[in-house]
Amino acid sequence: MSVDAVRENILQRRTIKPMQYSDRSIDKDTIDDILETARWAPTHKLTEPWRFALFAGAGKQSLGEYMSGWYRDNTPAEKFQQQKFDRLLTVPQQAGCAIGIGMHRDEDERLPEEEELMTVACAVQNMQLMATAHGLGTFWSSGAIAFARETADFFGFDERTRGLGVLFMGYPNCDWPTSDRRPMDDKIIWHT
Repeated sequence: MSVDAVRENILQRRTIKPMQYSDRSIDKDTIDDILETARWAPTHKLTEPWRFALFAGAGKQSLGEYMSGWYRDNTPAEKFQQQKFDRLLTVPQQAGCAIGIGMHRDEDERLPEEEELMTVACAVQNMQLMATAHGLGTFWSSGAIAFARETADFFGFDERTRGLGVLFMGYPNCDWPTSDRRPMDDKIIWHT
């Protein structure tokens, strides 16, 4: 494995939102390859807390109907925005697929919940990196809808699994975005 290839893949990973996706479908083998990488995230005591709900085809429409309906039912009338409702309804259908993300709490609660959340985040990062290698853009959407108990139920998760968002994926219909980050110097404290 080339250090340069790994570094390049990490540096190329980008948030690319569904409205920037083409209508090109993602084949099942590619989706399976991406999901498989989640399994290799670090997992203390091998709890493997990640759970996923895949939405493709008509499932994407159901997801949009759920998200827009949740927003309508849980937003005070004075804060309701029709544009946001419409976006929630249509965004899933703009993606090649959408993956509901969940964290299953170990029945014995052997680990702090924070560790399990970090493990799921590592699993999602693995998936994002593999998606990048396949030429796919990703967008991890979170917020009130994502964290609602009703959403975990809609995903089909059990009562010990909480929702952490939706990972949208698709082939970009735009140039691959560039980005920059601030230097690490201000973020590292060296103890030597």
